[in-house]
Amino acid sequence: MPPLSYRLTLINTVDGVSTKDAQRVATFLNTAPHPFGQGRALDFLYTPEAPCEAMALATAVRALWGDHPTPFDLCVQDAAAPRQKRLLLSDMDATIVAEESLDVLADYAGCGDAVATITARAMRGELDFHAALRERVALLRGQPSTLIDRALLDMTLSAGASDLVTTMRGWGAKTILISGGFTPFTQHVAREVGFDAAVGNTLGIHNGHFTGEVLGPIVDKHVKQKTLLQQAAALNLSPAETLAVGDGANDLLMLQAAGLGVAYRGKPLLKQSLPTWVDISDLTALLYMQGSGDR
Repeated sequence: MPPLSYRLTLINTVDGVSTKDAQRVATFLNTAPHPFGQGRALDFLYTPEAPCEAMALATAVRALWGDHPTPFDLCVQDAAAPRQKRLLLSDMDATIVAEESLDVLADYAGCGDAVATITARAMRGELDFHAALRERVALLRGQPSTLIDRALLDMTLSAGASDLVTTMRGWGAKTILISGGFTPFTQHVAREVGFDAAVGNTLGIHNGHFTGEVLGPIVDKHVKQKTLLQQAAALNLSPAETLAVGDGANDLLMLQAAGLGVAYRGKPLLKQSLPTWVDISDLTALLYMQGSGDR
């Protein structure tokens, strides 16, 4: 059953949410906004006259701008759910970092274009993730593993990543970086940002060179979903107390399993499947979704 009431949060960490845009949503919902975060966010509490799914409500709000993108990021969640989440699972590539780490590594190995093409199709959900990952890694065969150190220097943290993780840890949440990328990258980024733990895939390396193989079980969409549910159970949390964020098809099941699943610069598959997107703001938008900010 859909929730009885929803909390809609409008967020723009760049320019703030304009009074005009807020009023358009207020008129549509027939409810008053509650601004916070020095004009960067507004909450609306909305009880529909008839049961309404979150996706339908989000689509209706975005439709107020016609063919133009909304000038804010929109979060739609159950008003009765715990606001501050106690578990965060985040994707790494194109989420916590701006780049696709395997693509950067492939650039140094001289096969960047071929790998990037496969990556893009896999993240859109057009290719089997396992097969696409193995195909990309096979192109690295024979290259020196020291290329990892060079690629690590090119990793750029997404704006707000450290603030998101540090703030959530500050109120006692557990934070986990989970990626279909590889452990040298996940471990490095997790240390830089301050995650409690990191999960990733393992590259085959022998005598200082890539073997072109992925070792062990692959971290795919099912592993991401299972990890979220297992971690929640271990912490005695309900799914409603969890938050997940990612950008690609490999994240969808995890985002759907979380109490709050966020598409960050999401591929079309995620935007077709989730009500909550971040396209304008930085990752601190996820804090505003949880009510954090100067009220």
